[in-house]
Amino acid sequence: MGGTPKLIELAPDLASRVPAVDDEALVLRAEDLPAPPTEIDAPNLVAQVVRHTYHPSYAVQGVDFFGSRRAYRALALLTLSQLLHRGPRHVRVRLAPPDVFPREETSRHVPELLLLELPREIDPSASDPGLALTVDRFTYAPRVPARHPFPSAAADVWSLPSIHLTDSKGMGEDRVEEQIAVLGFGSLEGVAQMVELLLDISQPASTRLRFDLECEAGYRGVAPASHEMRLLLPGDDAWLPKPGFADGPG
Repeated sequence: MGGTPKLIELAPDLASRVPAVDDEALVLRAEDLPAPPTEIDAPNLVAQVVRHTYHPSYAVQGVDFFGSRRAYRALALLTLSQLLHRGPRHVRVRLAPPDVFPREETSRHVPELLLLELPREIDPSASDPGLALTVDRFTYAPRVPARHPFPSAAADVWSLPSIHLTDSKGMGEDRVEEQIAVLGFGSLEGVAQMVELLLDISQPASTRLRFDLECEAGYRGVAPASHEMRLLLPGDDAWLPKPGFADGPG
C-alpha cells in the first residue's frame, strides 16, 4: 500500500483501548504507539479562521476546528506519538478543503494544514545548550470536559495550549494568503493538556458539542499571544460543514 496515511486510521487497536470515564487510567509509552509520519491526511477534520468580538472596540482572531469524536481522538494519539517518539519536529496534518462548507460559508479563510510542532523542551534539534528532556510516559485519566475546559486557568498560563497561523514551514507570516497552516500546540505542558482534552472530547460520556479555549478576555484556555480555539462536533449550533462530512470515509 502506498500514499499518505489517514489520520482516522492511526493506531486503531490502541484507539479502541482508550479508557472510558470511571475506568482505570491508561499509561502509554513510545512502544505503544507507531512512530508518527511526517505527513498525514485528515479528510474528516477542517478548520476555519474566525473573529471573536468581545466589545465593539475589541475583537480577537481564532480558529474553529470541525470534526468527529473519532477524529479528535486520532489527533490526540498522533500528537502524543510525536511527543513520546521525540519527533519528527513537524507533522503536517492535511486538513479538509474549503468545499466541505456550503457555498455561503466559504468567505472565511480555511487553512490547509495543522502543523504539529515538537515542543522545544524535548526537540533534539533545538540549539539551546544544557538539560535535554524526554517524555517517558503519558498517563491518561479520562474525565468529562466542560465547555471551558480550563476554568481555573493554571497559575502558569504558559502551560496552556497555543496555536498560531503561519506558513507551510511554521516560520510565521503576516500576509493572510500565506497563512495556510495552524501551528500547534505550544509548550510541552500545553501539548500534554491538549492531548488530554482531545481524548476527553472523544469520550462516549461526553455529550457536549462545543469546547471554547478563549484568551484572557474570556474564560482563559490558551497561552498568552495564542489565537483562540473552538473544537466543534456535529449537531452544535455553530457547526458549518455539509451534512455527513464528519462521518465520511477516511
